[in-house]
Amino acid sequence: MGPYWFLSCLFFTSILSWVIFRMGKLFKQYRSVVTGALFLLCYSVGCVFVYLDIKCNVQIKLALVVSILFYLGFLWKRYDGCVRYTIAGVLTALTILLAGYFLGYDHINIATLNLENPTLFLVYSLCGCYLVLGVSSFINKNSCMKNVLSYVGRHSITILLANYFCIRVLHLIRYYFMPDNHGAPTDIPQLYNDWYWWMVYTLFSVVVPLGVREIYQKIKESIIIIKSKSR
Repeated sequence: MGPYWFLSCLFFTSILSWVIFRMGKLFKQYRSVVTGALFLLCYSVGCVFVYLDIKCNVQIKLALVVSILFYLGFLWKRYDGCVRYTIAGVLTALTILLAGYFLGYDHINIATLNLENPTLFLVYSLCGCYLVLGVSSFINKNSCMKNVLSYVGRHSITILLANYFCIRVLHLIRYYFMPDNHGAPTDIPQLYNDWYWWMVYTLFSVVVPLGVREIYQKIKESIIIIKSKSR
């Protein structure tokens, strides 16, 4: 249902990662090596489960596969000072991702456990991280853009929780007021091959929750002010 698979995936991945880090601490001298090996083992087992279609709880498969990304994120943050974000690096990451897309090696969807292949999955993940963080480092130099993205990031859970509702509302608007949409009112729009509407749905799903939140905050502040004056 929309992006809500991510919340359960994050929950189980966090538990698995906590267990692995705790196990790694048992080997004080080789903690980093053991921890990395355990994450790699989990990823390997997860890929075997996926590609051999072994019957297993989907959340367990997701946690096993995604745990490696959790660990890569941990390492990235730990050694962030060693990573240099350059225009050449960003363009290289973008080129790799575009090459994979245009060459047809782009069938990756974590929600449905479609990974293309284990190596490309990791390569694309690393390139995507570098691309996003690299662009973010450039945006960080612009105070206006920095504040906007920082605000959106602080309220990402609000956006996530309202995502499905926003998609449903916009889909109903399209169905009843726009003749180009032929889906049923109960359909969930599939936007993988529709870049224009993908952007519209994305903006709508971000702007509306944040707008509602701001209205709620203003009303709440007004009520507090009125109550304080009436005392």
